[in-house]
Amino acid sequence: MKIAIFVVGEHFAGKSSTINDFLKPRLGIPNKNKFIFKSEYKGFIYSQSFEECKANIESRLDKIKQYDILIISARPRWEKPSDLNELIAGVTRRGFTYQEFFITKGIETEATYYEHQALAILGLLDNLLV
Repeated sequence: MKIAIFVVGEHFAGKSSTINDFLKPRLGIPNKNKFIFKSEYKGFIYSQSFEECKANIESRLDKIKQYDILIISARPRWEKPSDLNELIAGVTRRGFTYQEFFITKGIETEATYYEHQALAILGLLDNLLV
């Protein structure tokens, strides 16, 4: 099974913080590392959104298509610019199912919000890998 989880939120919503400060440590991944090993699955994390780094979506997805798990930060469809629809189409073409997980800007600025969101992403990942 190939799974992509999109961590979706507006600019400065806390997507990178959720991934780097809370999700990666729970997965045992050093901050700069982008590789996931969970059970027999291998994965890759992009904490910086494709919109921010102005990445070529097709070439980046081609480089990581061999993984079982992708966690990708993205801006929501209604925010300009947003690459979410193109990312979804790209991972689907490469045989991934996908889920979107939303980080809401301005709900809370406390670290506990982002920690709870990271735990929820872990739970979603565990449920999808069953």
